Amino acid sequence: SPAPPAADPDALSMEPDHQFTFAELRPHIESLASEHGTDPQVMAGIVQQESTWHNYRVHLDGTGHGLVGLDDHGLLPDFERWSGLTVGRGADAEVIPPALQLAYLAKTLKSYMRRYGSAYNAARAWHRGEGSWHDAQGHHYEQLIRAHIAAHYRPG
Repeated sequence: SPAPPAADPDALSMEPDHQFTFAELRPHIESLASEHGTDPQVMAGIVQQESTWHNYRVHLDGTGHGLVGLDDHGLLPDFERWSGLTVGRGADAEVIPPALQLAYLAKTLKSYMRRYGSAYNAARAWHRGEGSWHDAQGHHYEQLIRAHIAAHYRPG
């Protein structure tokens, strides 16, 4: 099928802790998934699991950030290198542009898919890291992503 039209990244709010809807983010998820060759359903499941569509400046755990749960001691440093942004940590953290987070998620999932063979294995690596993606917590995360997809994602 043809690639979805590119979504306007400037149309997404930069308000701290903004609550998006799936309908608002879906065009961006699908466009970026198509551009990077990854699974839009898995991307949507990760965003649902990590933030329930909130662009948190700082998650309640004090270390996660944004729509995709970029952790201080996880993928956030890599995101900062890739994007050129300095997000900050804890109470000093900045709001991360939503479209940039989704682009990073799509790019990273594609890379993990190449290494680990499927979008679900890529989701496990996103959550657990490359050394632990195949453990019980990785399996549990995959089940959560599958449940979100079944409950919320409808093609079209």
